[in-house]
Amino acid sequence: MTRIFLILWSFLIIATPTAANPINLTIRHGEDDGVELDHRVWLADSSPLLMGRPGDGDVRQVGLRFEAGALKTSRHVVYARLRFSARGGVVTDSLQLNISGVLEPEGLPLDQDRRPSQLPRTQNLSPLTFHQAWDDGGANQLFYYSDDLSAIVNEIVSQEDWGIQGDGLILCIDDLSAQRNVMNYLAFSDLVPNRWPATLQVCRNLKETFLGHEIVGRPTDSAATINFVSLVSLEAFIEFGADDFSMSTPVTVVPANVGAHLEVSGLPADTHCQYRLRYRLAGSQDDFETGLTRHFTTQRPPGQEFVFTVQADSHIWESWSAADPEDDHLKLYVRMIDNATADQADFHFSMGDYSMTEYSQTAQHARDRFEVQRPFLDRMLHSVPFYLVLGNHEGELGYYHVQGDPMPAWAEQARRAFVSNPFPNGFYSGCTDPSTDGSGQRESYFSWEWGDALFVVLDPYWYTLERPFHNSNPDLGGGWAWTLGLDQYNW
Repeated sequence: MTRIFLILWSFLIIATPTAANPINLTIRHGEDDGVELDHRVWLADSSPLLMGRPGDGDVRQVGLRFEAGALKTSRHVVYARLRFSARGGVVTDSLQLNISGVLEPEGLPLDQDRRPSQLPRTQNLSPLTFHQAWDDGGANQLFYYSDDLSAIVNEIVSQEDWGIQGDGLILCIDDLSAQRNVMNYLAFSDLVPNRWPATLQVCRNLKETFLGHEIVGRPTDSAATINFVSLVSLEAFIEFGADDFSMSTPVTVVPANVGAHLEVSGLPADTHCQYRLRYRLAGSQDDFETGLTRHFTTQRPPGQEFVFTVQADSHIWESWSAADPEDDHLKLYVRMIDNATADQADFHFSMGDYSMTEYSQTAQHARDRFEVQRPFLDRMLHSVPFYLVLGNHEGELGYYHVQGDPMPAWAEQARRAFVSNPFPNGFYSGCTDPSTDGSGQRESYFSWEWGDALFVVLDPYWYTLERPFHNSNPDLGGGWAWTLGLDQYNW
């Protein structure tokens, strides 16, 4: 038997999504974002943008104008949220804000004569309260999000004349804090090079609410697991079969922003199977929508050839966060994915440094780093099962965890939401340690057989409880300071 050991040690190797995801409506021009100072003066060149009061007694109202031509046809959204690229702040007392829209059909640019305080507002609004300051993500870009703003957006775009003379959509953020001279503000990026400005993410239909469309994981001789994540709560099930859709999973309620892991089982071995996702808004009586037909292959028997693909160190967060759609690194990543797709592999590996969650500053930041991968990999992984091997930058580092740093738990929980890695189940063997949130197992090391090959995936990071010195200095331990831990070693 050929034995293939996939042991990851990915130190700093540097190596156009098509699926429907939330549409990003961004600031296009410098005059389309700014701050009104104390109901008197419009500052179009304010940078960064401040919400609240920086302690000088002046009230700041933020105005954001988005080009919303993408909404002209639908005139309706099922979900919307603002995404802010954080630039720090100081919250002395709770910072209370209101988001509302400008209720006018043209959505013309803001200026001194068209300040937020002068314009008609939507009846719908969304309150925001912050008790802690935002961290400044710096070049790392740290994002915060509003609650659902669909009621505000729908009130604007449902106006009879909206979009005829222009496609602007204006949102305003007002400070409701009572104390004028208390330093209480949050800052976020305006339209500047190499950073995302404020972004209005809108979903015109349920399909666009998916942060991650269907991908396959945990293939066995008779089953596989389908993972997806949506911004809204769904009722969903999978129809599947060897050459038809004669079987289905039970209808499951999948909460918003929670990774679904639906297992399809009872399939024959060594078979090219098909599946499709059925879904509707939770609690509705709508018909179930039908996803595209996708495929995967169950376990190959000994003696049969098969193809798998391997990629490592995508490091796309740095390129994506630069907000440059023409970035060569992202174009190369798409080319790699398309080349791997053409190989029609039985499964695909990422050998780590996939999410770079070691640099996460919040739990949401960790999730964002997994989310940004999905529009790219959704091109392939809907029909090619996926295994994620942990890299040294995935953040699941035991020596941080034992010191009480929350980052390793954030990283693990984000991974388990967006990736269906194996756990021991009779087909796979591996890690039996519980996840940090107690909802399952860690799914970090595992093995299985496929054809004549034995695959073994190891995790040298979680069980290393003292930070190793750099590999280049063998007198201080070098690479030998990493450990599998006794249980993984014995396994």
